Amino acid sequence: LKQIIKLEEPKILEQYREMYPNDDWKSGFSANSGKDGIKCVRDSLLREQGGLCVYCEIDLKLGEGRANNDFRVEHFYPDNPQKNIQSRNDGINYSLHWQNLFGCCHGGDLSTVIEKSQRYTRPDVHCDINKKNNDWTDKLLNPISDIPNAHSFFEFDENGLISVKKTTIPANIKAKAENTIKLLSLDSKSLNKFRRAIIDQLAQELQSDSTLELDEILYELASVYLSKDENGNYNSPFFSTVRWYLADGAERFLND
Repeated sequence: LKQIIKLEEPKILEQYREMYPNDDWKSGFSANSGKDGIKCVRDSLLREQGGLCVYCEIDLKLGEGRANNDFRVEHFYPDNPQKNIQSRNDGINYSLHWQNLFGCCHGGDLSTVIEKSQRYTRPDVHCDINKKNNDWTDKLLNPISDIPNAHSFFEFDENGLISVKKTTIPANIKAKAENTIKLLSLDSKSLNKFRRAIIDQLAQELQSDSTLELDEILYELASVYLSKDENGNYNSPFFSTVRWYLADGAERFLND
């Protein structure tokens, strides 16, 4: 889970909300804005997030007509909150509120997803599958406001297992970080397997280059794995895992 910096709202969403301020997402914007509306929102979210899932950081792949996208729009605050229980009554329609929208994978729950053999992992599911329509905004790390860009709250081991760093973190933020792993199942077997594959790949590349000093190799790997391609997508999934493994090399590259 890394910090998300929201970019400019797509005009088509802004205009739709002005015309239909009380509509929800599924039966409103998603059903009525047409292919252009959904595509504009999707492309904007992918660009903001570098093509990675807001929660687990797997790469969000499009099916291109061959299968369903491993992408869907996630509402951090629920799309349809339970009235009189979860409703904030603050005049904001969070179903169409740009700051509340993120790009998320299907969490291993969709059998028709692209790369089904790897990405369909039910009953081992993750991300927002358990979240459903619950208001967990006080329990989870907010991708915009709770996560610093300068460092990560998370660390990993060689098997891809995620945990909260044993460093000085404000108690309320540490609790949110631990809840984020637990409630979104970011320590699921499938995610551990995916992260372990990236770590193994990095380890092989680290061992194969004997012409440079270790700090130079780490920096060079970071410059590849933590950079974006011509479409604005990160060259590798699992940004935080790569950042942890490449350690000082990653931090120097990101600072540069």
